[in-house]
Amino acid sequence: MTDLQLQQLEKAQLDAVLKLDATCFESEPFAAVWWQKALTSAGASSWILSWKDRPVAYCLFSEIMDEAELLRIAVDPQQRGKGLATDLLHKVQDALIERGITRFFLEVRASNRAAQALYHRCGWQPCGRRKNYYPLGDALEDALLFSREP
Repeated sequence: MTDLQLQQLEKAQLDAVLKLDATCFESEPFAAVWWQKALTSAGASSWILSWKDRPVAYCLFSEIMDEAELLRIAVDPQQRGKGLATDLLHKVQDALIERGITRFFLEVRASNRAAQALYHRCGWQPCGRRKNYYPLGDALEDALLFSREP
């Protein structure tokens, strides 16, 4: 896939990102209010990867001082397996490092092996576990913590 463009999310793209988020996270899409905050809140950093002016991947970080937490990352299901998430995460990490970020962190479901593989490819390391963090039907699932220092 060529002609990919990385940019920070703009208000005009919000509807397309909301649709992509609902497609990628059918059971737990972010509410529109969270995406509005991502556009207007200090420290929020939203990025989209577009192909032919259509968002195919996005990520959302929260920046506090010299740290950034990855809150959300997703790729259009029809575009998965092409390295877009890896490309997106590398490019956004580089942009955030240029802004002075010195440490990245995130949490991920223990069962989400695909995401864990992505984070390993992008230089993230496991650094902890939160027991019984995510709801999973009638049970709870652990969250794995990852961090990365450039």
